[in-house]
Amino acid sequence: MFGGVANIKLYTDAWTCNCETNTWKKIATGAEAVRRVDFSSARLSDGSMIIFGGRSKKEFLNDTWLFSAEESYLRTAETYKRNSQD
Repeated sequence: MFGGVANIKLYTDAWTCNCETNTWKKIATGAEAVRRVDFSSARLSDGSMIIFGGRSKKEFLNDTWLFSAEESYLRTAETYKRNSQD
C-alpha cells in the first residue's frame, strides 16, 4: 500500500501485508514522492507498482513513480513519448 490521507494529513508511506500472518510492515524506500491522494496505480508482472498523478494539498500532479516492495525502492519513472512516425 502506498500513500493516502487520514485526518487531512497526506502520506507517502509504503507498506506491505503478509496475509498469512495478518501483519503489516513499513518499507523504507530511500526516496520520497510528493505526498498525494487520488492517484492511479497498477501492479506490474514483476510485482512492482506504477503510480501516476493524483493531487497534493496544493495542486494536481502529473508525475510517474515506480515502487517495489520486494526490492524496497521508490523512484521516478521515465515516460516514453512515441514518435508519431512509428
